[in-house]
Amino acid sequence: MSVHLADSPEDAPSTATRSVPLLAGKHIEGARISSDTFSRVCVPLAEMTQNDQNFRPELLCWIGLSGESPTQKTYLIDDIRF
Repeated sequence: MSVHLADSPEDAPSTATRSVPLLAGKHIEGARISSDTFSRVCVPLAEMTQNDQNFRPELLCWIGLSGESPTQKTYLIDDIRF
């Protein structure tokens, strides 16, 4: 499973960060996800945006979660509010 972020500026095309592997990167406590247990995920923003000068975190639009399976699936979390 991996995660990426995307912005949505009005004055330029949307930019997505690089995809960061969650389990291989040791970003999930206990290094596993269970359907019946809360899992905390911590990915430093700097790790996702390194070498990407175009991504604008102040205009964060969605968080994408994706992984490999017999049928590839990508989930987007949008309508993010701070």
